Amino acid sequence: MISSWHSSLFTACIIALLHSSTFAAGNGKDSLLHDYLVKYCTYKNIPSIAAGMNVQGNTVWMDATGLADIENNVPATVNSVYRVASVSKVITSVAVMQLVEAGKIKLDEDVRTYIPQYPRKRWKFTIRQVLEHTSGLRTYKDGEFDSKTPFRNSTEVLNYLAADTLMYEPGTKYLYSSLSFNLLASVIESVTGMPFTQYMQKNIFDRADMRQTCYDEVAKIVPNRVAGYDKNGLRAFENAPLADLSIKFPGGGVLSTVPDLLKFGHALLSGKFFS
Repeated sequence: MISSWHSSLFTACIIALLHSSTFAAGNGKDSLLHDYLVKYCTYKNIPSIAAGMNVQGNTVWMDATGLADIENNVPATVNSVYRVASVSKVITSVAVMQLVEAGKIKLDEDVRTYIPQYPRKRWKFTIRQVLEHTSGLRTYKDGEFDSKTPFRNSTEVLNYLAADTLMYEPGTKYLYSSLSFNLLASVIESVTGMPFTQYMQKNIFDRADMRQTCYDEVAKIVPNRVAGYDKNGLRAFENAPLADLSIKFPGGGVLSTVPDLLKFGHALLSGKFFS
């Protein structure tokens, strides 16, 4: 399910990746599911929503409703390209686990083993702790969620975060952190010798045949890109402010579609990424 809503982000989740044959298309189910999407869109008062269902590698249903672009009255379709927000973390995590299986990353190794240029902190923290949000690394500061600052690569983001102190002793607390996944991107670059986005394209997007999935570069022309919206004090839609997501590509910067997310889910469940 992908929806554009009152946040500057676009939320995204796969509502059904069934590995059984309990669901079959047709017999009125398509109409029932379409009605559900329309009601959801109305009840939540969001511009649009798109969703799909996959059974054992076969797409049995996809649908969309609402507007991908309110100003130009562009209907949302299953090929509308949305920001998938923190689903980006799942995708990055899959890349990390590929490299764990390949013996290039150890989950319980100190992160600085792979990126020694990152300054030493009061405590060590591991790859596993970054994945679990127990590393002590911080969440957003004011202005970073809708950052306007362009970062050219993972190294620039790592340098930006380098002076941060840990919020607590790693492993003792939980603090959800999108920015912490930038360290994982740097780790991936360190052990593969490839730029993070290039590794992801070759080993995740291409491997799963995700042809409409990419990172949200502000200047890039992305066909079928969905517009973003906020709600004002009167609960009316207005254009969301510009946000440059290069500060959080690994943790929240992926653009994708319903068909591509279904392909990703099936590739993950079927062992295409790792055993």
